[in-house]
Amino acid sequence: MNQVNKRDAFLWISFFCVFLLGFFWGNIPIRKSVAMAQNLKTDADYWLKELKNRQPDPMKVASVKTGTQIIAADSLPKTKMVAKGTDQEKKGPKKISVDFYKVDLHNVFRLLGQVSGKNVVVDEGVKGNLTLALDNVPWTFVLEVIKNLKGLDSIERNNTIMIFPKKKSIQWGGNSGSAGVLETAPGSFTVTKNVKFRKKLTVENKKKSTTPLNQVMEAERLIKKAAEQKKTGNVVGAYESLKKAAELWPDNLKLLDQLAALALQKRDNLAAFNYAKRALKLEKKDGEAATIAAISLDRMDRPEDAREYFELAMNIKPTKDILWNYAVFSFSQGNYRKALRLINRIDSDYNVTPDMLMLKAQCYEYLAKIPQAVAEYRSLLSSGQSIPTEMVRFAKLRLNALTGVAASNN
Repeated sequence: MNQVNKRDAFLWISFFCVFLLGFFWGNIPIRKSVAMAQNLKTDADYWLKELKNRQPDPMKVASVKTGTQIIAADSLPKTKMVAKGTDQEKKGPKKISVDFYKVDLHNVFRLLGQVSGKNVVVDEGVKGNLTLALDNVPWTFVLEVIKNLKGLDSIERNNTIMIFPKKKSIQWGGNSGSAGVLETAPGSFTVTKNVKFRKKLTVENKKKSTTPLNQVMEAERLIKKAAEQKKTGNVVGAYESLKKAAELWPDNLKLLDQLAALALQKRDNLAAFNYAKRALKLEKKDGEAATIAAISLDRMDRPEDAREYFELAMNIKPTKDILWNYAVFSFSQGNYRKALRLINRIDSDYNVTPDMLMLKAQCYEYLAKIPQAVAEYRSLLSSGQSIPTEMVRFAKLRLNALTGVAASNN
């Protein structure tokens, strides 16, 4: 009996030891899991705290918007090449919207290369940052704006664009080909807006003015002073004298027109718009003021408002200057058909100028009407010796790119 009890006791002790061993062994993974979960929680809290404290670096913010999709500059997909004859090619260069804030130029050109499908090589002499916002414009226009702002030039051959400082001379091996321009776009030659500035300021009849006589007399003195300053080339002094005169004589329409034109000349765009707006309050049918207001708004990146003032000017009296400025504006916005219609209106009523032929040729080229574009470039080159050298050079290069025949042989 004692032996049986001893054996039973031994079995119970063995069973109990196995039980304890299994219990502790089974709980080891659980303890490890709990510890890992605690560590994971700690790590997650740490990184969430870190991320919350971090602010985006404005030096690295750059995006390009295509349609409704925002694509980060560092993760742009490669742009698909457009086959010749497709609908996309006929619409001209791809339109994009860009918003750069202090972005390194090399990153900007890398981004444009991916959007356009072009190979882009940037000279080491190209340095600096860029702040720029443009909406729904051809990528070639974005490139031209950047080149003009930063004093750069470009050469393109074999789907490769080389970008370099203007002061530097770059030559491709063999024929220079399309040096300095883009093979795919005519936008390298800049067409400019202008306003017919008044050469003389005619003083308004004092009887029509509600301004006190003593203020009018002081304003007249300042207007004469401004005229003398302008003759001696002191445009800044003339501008300041006229500003003081306008404060004294606020209902002088021609004074406001002159100030608006001078402010536009000085690229004081907000002041130009405000003076033009004041002039339009005095005279709703002041086409010159409406045009100046439109150009000022365009320069301030307000194209929709600019379009309204251009339409206002067209409804008043579409002079040659109004038609031309509206045509250049329409071209810059990618509305090439509208630009062509406006140029044709000028063509029917006024003398044809080299600028008109150039703009017409570029409109046809963007609309993929190559025969018409070639005809306009050839007309420009055959029009005489008064054509600016840069315009002749550009027209020859475009002919060479479009026809594959050296323009000198035409």
